[in-house]
Amino acid sequence: MEALRWELPGKRTFPLEYKNNTYQISLEDRTVQVYENGQLIVEENLHDEEWAKHQDSSLSFDEQLLHWADTVLKTFIQACGVCGQEKMSFPLALTALSDRSGSLQQKGITAVCPDCILALQKETEKESQNLKLAFLQGDLSIYGGSEEELQRLVESWEGLVFQQYVKTLDSSWTLGMMRFSPHRSYLVALKTRANREIETFLLLAKDKKGHITSLQPEAGLEILGFQLGDQIEFIVFQI
Repeated sequence: MEALRWELPGKRTFPLEYKNNTYQISLEDRTVQVYENGQLIVEENLHDEEWAKHQDSSLSFDEQLLHWADTVLKTFIQACGVCGQEKMSFPLALTALSDRSGSLQQKGITAVCPDCILALQKETEKESQNLKLAFLQGDLSIYGGSEEELQRLVESWEGLVFQQYVKTLDSSWTLGMMRFSPHRSYLVALKTRANREIETFLLLAKDKKGHITSLQPEAGLEILGFQLGDQIEFIVFQI
């Protein structure tokens, strides 16, 4: 791949043709942006700590920008695991597909391009709506009750099925409960960060055939009669 060159030094590069795609870098209000075929794909604020990692006092500011951009392109231009096109594609951990990362990895997918990320997100939204409809029609069971009742469920043979389902996501997910009150809790999969902070959740359910599935936060809370802003508490089960 050829190196990027400035068209307007420190402001915009010449378009770079590579693998049937066009790449261009621009700087707007201290934010460096990477475009692929005219679409903004990556941007980074020069005040962020991440940018400091790329600074090299032996290079001019304009040269540092080009060096950063070249590194980004060489790192992320790769075959998308979904469509197969060689373009900007990102590891699953850097995308909004964390709840699907387990199933995608099982298919050998480790990197996804922005177009396929959007398509998969729309697919997930459609699945959530279908699950919501199934619940309203009585074809889907959601597990709720007191904390003690859910603890007994998790420790039973049936709880092993839920534990196995959570393991199909990825190692950052664990089994837990979403509590609204001492007597109203629901079984969920919890995604945790390295500091154990809860990042997001999936409401767990079972269909009439006994298959475990999950609902996205928006659909799950809507089914339960709550909204994202309502006061809820998450608890990780100690299994």
